Amino acid sequence: MIQWPHRKHRAIPAILLLGLCPLPLLSGCQEQDREPAPGTEGTIYDRERFEEGLVAVDQWLADGDAGKAEVIAARLVELNPGSIAALQAHGNCLMILGSLADQNGDADSAGQLRVRADEAFQSALIQTRGAEPDSLLHQSALAAAATGDLDRALTLHIRAAEVDPTNPTHPIFAANTLTRLELPKEAITWFDRAIETAPDEPWAWAGRAECLRQLDSFDEAITAIRTARARSVARGTESGFPFRVAEARILREAGQARLAAELLFAVDASEHTRESTSELAAACAEIDEHARAAKAWERFNLRNQGDVDSMVEAARCWVRAGEPEQAAAWLNLAETTGAPLNVLDAARRGE
Repeated sequence: MIQWPHRKHRAIPAILLLGLCPLPLLSGCQEQDREPAPGTEGTIYDRERFEEGLVAVDQWLADGDAGKAEVIAARLVELNPGSIAALQAHGNCLMILGSLADQNGDADSAGQLRVRADEAFQSALIQTRGAEPDSLLHQSALAAAATGDLDRALTLHIRAAEVDPTNPTHPIFAANTLTRLELPKEAITWFDRAIETAPDEPWAWAGRAECLRQLDSFDEAITAIRTARARSVARGTESGFPFRVAEARILREAGQARLAAELLFAVDASEHTRESTSELAAACAEIDEHARAAKAWERFNLRNQGDVDSMVEAARCWVRAGEPEQAAAWLNLAETTGAPLNVLDAARRGE
C-alpha cells in the first residue's frame, strides 16, 4: 500500500463525514493550497470542514474502504483543484483501488485507475510551483512506475533524493527502478549512495547483491546479501528470511547448489513461501535430490491445501526421483482439483 503523510487532526467518526461529499461547503485546506476553483465563489469557505474531509479519507482508508475514501477525495478535488492535499489524497486512493482491481483480476480497471492516480499526483506537483516535497515526489514516482513510465519514475526518485539527501528510501527506489530498466551497474551506484546514508539499511545491501548477481559477480554478491541478512537480524524487526532466500539463489547460480539447499533446509517449514520452496526445489534438482524437492512441495501444500501448483510440482519432482506411485497420487489430486491437462502431461514426463 502506498503511504502518504498523514496530517494530525482530531478524531471524527468517518461514518458521519461521508455526508460531506455532496455538500458545497468544502474548499482549500492547507497554507500551500491554491484558492478554490472558479465557479465556487458562492460556496462557503470552511477550512475546518475541508480538514474534516481529509480526516475522513484517512479514516476510511484505515478502515479498509478505499472506495468511500476515494468518493470524498474526489469531491475535495472537485471543489478545489488547487489543493495539494486533496490531489495527493485522491491519488493515493486511486493507487490503492488499482491494486485491489489487480488482485481481483481486473487488469483493465487497474490500469485506468493507475493512470488517473498518476494524473492526480502530476497535478499536485504542478501546484507546488517547483517546491516539491520529497514525499510527494516519491508518490508521484510510484504512480509513474505503475503506469509503466519507468524513465519518468527514475527522474522523480532522483529529484526526491536531491530534495532530501538524508533519506535512504529515495536512492533505493532510484536504484530499484534502474534495476527494472536492466541497468545494474548504474543501479549499484545508487544502492551505494543509500548505504553511505544508512549503512544499516538491509534493503540497500540486498539490492546491491541482486545487481552483482545479475553481473555474475557472485563473490561480491554473497558478501552483500550476507551483510543484508545480518543487518536485518540486528534490527530485531526481521528474521532475515527474504535475504536467506536471495543468498540461496546466488549460491546456486554460483555453482554451490548444495550449500544453497542446506541454507534453506535450515529454515523451519512454517516459514517457507512459494518463492523459497521453488528456490529450494531448484537447488535440489541441481544436485539430483529430487525426493527432497518433492517433500518440500508437499510440506508447502500441507500449509496451503488446495494449491494446484504445488501439487503439480510435487508430482514432477517425484517423477524425476523415480517414484511413479508417489507422482501418480499427486497427479490424480491435481487433476481432481482442476489442473490443466497440458500441465499434467508435462509433469508426468518430469518436465
